[in-house]
Amino acid sequence: MADSQLQTILNSGGITNINIGGTATTDKVLKADGTISQTKTAYIPQNVAPTHIEGQVYYNNVTKSFGFQGPFSGIEVKAGHEIHMHVINNSGALIEAGMAVKITGVSVGGIPTIEKAQANSFLNARVRGITVQAVNNGAETAITTFGEIDNINTLGIATGVPLYLSETVAGTYTATAPAIKSVIGGSLVASATVGKLFVTITNNQNIPTVLAALQGQSTGGLYSLTTTAQDLVNFASKKEVVTTANITTGVITLPANGDYKVTVTASITFPSSTSTRSVTFEVYDATSSTIQFSYVKNIPRDATEDGLSFSWAINKTAANTQKIRVKSSIAIDVTFTNVSYDITSISISS
Repeated sequence: MADSQLQTILNSGGITNINIGGTATTDKVLKADGTISQTKTAYIPQNVAPTHIEGQVYYNNVTKSFGFQGPFSGIEVKAGHEIHMHVINNSGALIEAGMAVKITGVSVGGIPTIEKAQANSFLNARVRGITVQAVNNGAETAITTFGEIDNINTLGIATGVPLYLSETVAGTYTATAPAIKSVIGGSLVASATVGKLFVTITNNQNIPTVLAALQGQSTGGLYSLTTTAQDLVNFASKKEVVTTANITTGVITLPANGDYKVTVTASITFPSSTSTRSVTFEVYDATSSTIQFSYVKNIPRDATEDGLSFSWAINKTAANTQKIRVKSSIAIDVTFTNVSYDITSISISS
């Protein structure tokens, strides 16, 4: 057959039903104009990754995904499971595999440069990805910005919980949230050799404010105070956002570990007297039966009404219960004409 005849056949629709190596096949062959009428391609699942060739694609039977081999041997993109970014290590030292890194700039060739991230400042805590392999200073590599990283050391790292960028050791992560929270993802398999990490990054995480507020008095607000503290109870209304409040007992239950601010504001009336008295408000931990803070309000002689406001920061664990207690220096009837007691989150972790 002349070359011109073969060319005509290729241009007209390609070659079908050919015999390759003695086996009949209906696979189509690419036409000379670069088009093809083939509708699918079958890959034989591989239990062992083939020798790396840049541009090679295969189906990985272990990860159940297609592996795309790029310019870096041992680093593959798993289609639909992972997103990579090419970077250069300009940190001045080796960056180990599995390290959280941040972008520091752009190289002369237009490739972003990296160094280890650390949650010791908002700037340093901006994680861009996790290194798949160890990379020498000045070398180019690929980092995972989203998805699964297989066969890295995750021994000793808690699985199935959010992992936060470490405040103390650059590049590493912990299940205990630091003050500046950047989530890097979570460990799926704990192992020194076949560990698996799922990368999903949330930088400088801002957890919504939670609060509980108790206001007013439902039974007139009269308290016969003595030197023995009694609970502030029977509120008229409440507001809850994740945190729970008991309108009758005045107990507020905290929903998570973290820092909170307790605030009390009140208007009170009382009988006149020729001597100075005091009313003491206690921020009371009902879980541990502990007075955390005492606010003393001095009442001048001859006064019959006054107002007060104070706040106090606390650090507590989930399910901790708080309430306000009140007492006086001498026996005295005090009426709360208005009162507000609330606890608002400052920084909560889990």
